Amino acid sequence: MLRPQVRLTEAIGYLDVLVRKLDTDLANVHNAGAIQRYLDWVDQAGRELPDRFTDPTLTELLSTEHYWDVRRANDAGTPHLIAHELRAHLGWLREMRAHLQLYLPFADLPGSPVILDTNVLLHFDPFREEIDQARWLVITRLPPGAPLRVIIAHQVLDELDKHSHSGDKRLARRAREVQRTLDAFMDDPLPGKPREVRPGASWMTLEVLPDPPGHRRQGDEDTEILDRAEFLAQVTGTPVTCVTADAGMRVRGRVRELLAERSNVRMVAMPPDLRLPD
Repeated sequence: MLRPQVRLTEAIGYLDVLVRKLDTDLANVHNAGAIQRYLDWVDQAGRELPDRFTDPTLTELLSTEHYWDVRRANDAGTPHLIAHELRAHLGWLREMRAHLQLYLPFADLPGSPVILDTNVLLHFDPFREEIDQARWLVITRLPPGAPLRVIIAHQVLDELDKHSHSGDKRLARRAREVQRTLDAFMDDPLPGKPREVRPGASWMTLEVLPDPPGHRRQGDEDTEILDRAEFLAQVTGTPVTCVTADAGMRVRGRVRELLAERSNVRMVAMPPDLRLPD
């Protein structure tokens, strides 16, 4: 998770700098000053990483037992110990960078990002022809003629799967109907170009926002979707509109809107008159 207001490209650029620095230090690990360069790098990264990433384990990865061994030691074996540490740091830094780079295709596609909550998919059938572009622009409060990029978060896909096996037969049937609609977008979850939700509706495209490998979700489903919406805003550099029919989620989202550093996600409500009949 990136810190609020940290753009995806900025974070990737910072990781590029760290990787180049460690590559150079690794090539010069047997030269004079290697110990101090390594210790200085750890101290600097320990200050800078928390300014860009929220994961507290990143600084823990820096202060390993070998790090303290290097601080205490000053013998012939130290360059090999430093080289071991540099390779380990390069490994997880490159993995972080690769995970972030997965989302670069989202950055430059046209349209205004709109994330749909699970209840909107289940109870409103938002892709039906009766809800035209004009109505969607009223719902999302976007400018006239604005194309909509509908984003389905990975969390929503898992919630649909859970509902499809629910004891509520009507809800389970509806969840399976939504899954069939979304199935065409599952094979290539990382976008290369916008894809229309249905023929003739070029004003609305659909994409899936997958979780990166090893992603740790929030315990609350609404918080997870809101966090992914914020991440999407950091990826695209564009405010994200989150559409929900859940009053609790709207309140959570509005509270975030009131915080200056959490102002990239706007909450809007799905109109009750569009709800499917029970």
